Amino acid sequence: MVGEKTQASASRCRYELSPDIAWRKIGGEAFLITRDGALTHRLNGTATRILELVLNDKTTDEIVATLTAEFSGAPDAILRDVDDLMTEMVSRGVLVKGGG
Repeated sequence: MVGEKTQASASRCRYELSPDIAWRKIGGEAFLITRDGALTHRLNGTATRILELVLNDKTTDEIVATLTAEFSGAPDAILRDVDDLMTEMVSRGVLVKGGG
C-alpha cells in the first residue's frame, strides 16, 4: 500500500529544467550544458521528447499517456522508464522537482 501511494504521488509530479542548464535541440536530439560550460549531456530522441513534455509543464502521468500514444509499449513499462530517467536527470542536476 505504501509503495502504491508513493508511485501515485510520483506519477503526478512535475519537473522543471534546472536554472543552471541551457539546452538546444539539434537533429531530434537535445544537447544540455551547464551555464558555466563544465558539463554537457546528449539526450536521445525519446529522452528529448520527455524533456519537451517536461518543459510544457506535463506531469509524469501526462508524459506517460503521451508516450504511450506516440510509441509502442506497455504503460507500466513506459512509466518505469520515465521514472528512471527523471531520477537520473534529477541526480545529475538537469531537472528539479516542481509543483505537483
